[in-house]
Amino acid sequence: MTTEVRSRRPDGTLRPAVRVREGYVPPEEQAKYSDQWKDESQPAGIPGMEYGAAAKPLSKTAAKNKRRNEAARKKKEVDALLHEEGGERDATPTAGRGATAPAVGAAGETPAAGAGGAGDTEGGGEASEVERKLKALRKRLRQVEELEERKANGAALNPDQA
Repeated sequence: MTTEVRSRRPDGTLRPAVRVREGYVPPEEQAKYSDQWKDESQPAGIPGMEYGAAAKPLSKTAAKNKRRNEAARKKKEVDALLHEEGGERDATPTAGRGATAPAVGAAGETPAAGAGGAGDTEGGGEASEVERKLKALRKRLRQVEELEERKANGAALNPDQA
């Protein structure tokens, strides 16, 4: 059997009659699903697993990824702090000024000479990155000093070197 149903619009006018089956309930009026058998006293999770038990140790790859993520997070924090202060992370010296800023680690100290060498694989690549940038800055300083000596000895420098 079918019946005709007319509904009222929000403005008060009637919609045209629609033929629906006997007992039909529109989706908007249907009851939502509820789990009547769910026991709220039991914690959600895997049955038999003890909660708060010690987690198993990370795999080698997971530990490596965790160290990388921590190093990247620290780098972002340092960049954000330097950005707020108006500075830059890698200050490169200019030939005119001759001033350099030493490479600084995340904790604010300059790295030790032996730290982050080729044999140092633990602790991520942050220390080796700092060492590499420090080496590049020292090389640039050395080149500037050599150019200043050549200029003092009377050698002609091209515009880029000057």
